[in-house]
Amino acid sequence: IFLWISKTLADKIQISVFSDLQCPACQRFAEQIPMLKKRYAGKINIQYFFYPLDQNCNPNMKSPMHLYACQAAYLAACVGDEKFEEVHDYIFENQGKMDVEWLNNLAKKYNVFECMNAQSTKDIVSATIKAGDFYNMQSTPTIIINGKKLEGAMPLNQWYALFDEMIK
Repeated sequence: IFLWISKTLADKIQISVFSDLQCPACQRFAEQIPMLKKRYAGKINIQYFFYPLDQNCNPNMKSPMHLYACQAAYLAACVGDEKFEEVHDYIFENQGKMDVEWLNNLAKKYNVFECMNAQSTKDIVSATIKAGDFYNMQSTPTIIINGKKLEGAMPLNQWYALFDEMIK
């Protein structure tokens, strides 16, 4: 149902990130992940869940918001664990370029164009969206930390303060 960003087994901090690859606030949090992984190596485990704010695949969306988020999620779902972080980061770094042609070219580059359009891929993304229903998703990023829901991005120093306290 989800893709792993971090493979370490955490004994203290379990993070589930519900994110949209076209969301600017999600991009800010994604930029913080490498620093969090480094500082809390061996103590943090991060899971990624697709939650596109796009009516094309998310039935919870009542109006158009991120028109390419579903297609971006399909692409990222297809690249597998080995390339997921690379593609995730690349999409966020180039968020302003995102359109159908750009995503199709990226899918061709990673040889996942057919996979991106497969029903099985759409089912994977749909399952991650449904997983968010338990938490009554209202926005992205929504970050679940040891079962507690936080909505939105925060400055890195606030994440450090929160996680430092949790580890004590």
